[in-house]
Amino acid sequence: MNLEFTKASEDDIAGIVDLHLLKFTNFFLSTLGPSFLKAYYKAFLLMKDDAIIIVAKQEGKVVGFAAVMFESIGAMKKIVASSPLTFSFVFLKIALGNPKGFLGLVNRVLNGKGLQIAGPELLSIATSEQVRGLGSNLLKQTEEIVASKGYNNISLTTDFEDNARAIRFYEKNGYEEVGKFETNANRVMIRFNKKI
Repeated sequence: MNLEFTKASEDDIAGIVDLHLLKFTNFFLSTLGPSFLKAYYKAFLLMKDDAIIIVAKQEGKVVGFAAVMFESIGAMKKIVASSPLTFSFVFLKIALGNPKGFLGLVNRVLNGKGLQIAGPELLSIATSEQVRGLGSNLLKQTEEIVASKGYNNISLTTDFEDNARAIRFYEKNGYEEVGKFETNANRVMIRFNKKI
């Protein structure tokens, strides 16, 4: 397995969006469409000191990625603020085509998520099923980069219900449950944290 782990570039965004849509079919951000996801992940590139996306590539193709905000409190506000003009157009498109999704997005921008922990948060991670062990390896690479920035912990949230495989994956990789909370869309989420 010849894998290359690098900081994402603009050339990687299409592969990241494709993988996101493949792995997170029924998730809220996916319902907002590819144009939103493109703006969302490009924002991580614009926020050079505040965020990072690590990509795993095999033969030049994105087969995994991890997106991290170094200060998670107010993450969605920071993402939108990184490119207000782009997000204005994307929000308008969503409002016209998906009013319910637009209201959910506005709520996320204004209110954030429950049980937040100050410091780095893994906002998204996805891998190709075809590369065995990639998820753990990608987590390790991400944690090393976060630690190199002087942080000693990283947190994440994931769905609690019907998500046993992901929960086991995080626990196997040393993440400990901090608690559960319910979103405005009545989804029960679990927050994990790991000392690094």
